[in-house]
Amino acid sequence: CGAGENVGGIEMRDDERRLYFHANYADGIGGYDIYYCDLEANGWGKPVVDDEISTPADETFPSLTIGEQTIYFLKHQPVSDIKKENKEADRQSIYYAEKNAKGKWSRPLPENVALNTAYIQDVNVQNDGVTVLYSIRENKKEPSEIMFTRMTIRGQWYLPETILGENDGYDYFSPQTANGKIYFIRSINKKRNRVGRIVAMNCNDKMKPNATVTETGT
Repeated sequence: CGAGENVGGIEMRDDERRLYFHANYADGIGGYDIYYCDLEANGWGKPVVDDEISTPADETFPSLTIGEQTIYFLKHQPVSDIKKENKEADRQSIYYAEKNAKGKWSRPLPENVALNTAYIQDVNVQNDGVTVLYSIRENKKEPSEIMFTRMTIRGQWYLPETILGENDGYDYFSPQTANGKIYFIRSINKKRNRVGRIVAMNCNDKMKPNATVTETGT
């Protein structure tokens, strides 16, 4: 699933039998597309482009709710002035799609404008299906910050807030919660090299995902 290719945004489905990611394979629809691999008897199968979501634009960082009912991802948003396109090539928005009664993804739609305010770097929906973490740059020259928000009803969100307060010059991205902690990457450029580390901190009550219960059975 990706040897020698440019891949990223790995996401495991909750039954651990399907792996989602983004890649720019030669057989794609255009640019970066969302792919998945299914676990077979002899290992992971061939990557398959998800053509219900992927378009000629770039789609990256798939993130699914438990039960695979909703998928969130980033989609490149071209600007109207073609002369500015190269300058804003990394501007992306959060999109979502939902499973219909036939098990197909609905037409992807942009998420609420309260979330899509600037240069979004990645997106990650938590196990409760309504708490979303993402990293964002206010502009291309500013370091990225991690934001969290929670959906109240479909399309309505609490006003996003940063988890770290005032930015200290580091880039923060790839957030994920587990066991009452939030894990993310902190990095900075030093002498033209990017240096980073994985950081963990306790979630305060406000940013903790809603409690969930795991059950198994037939």
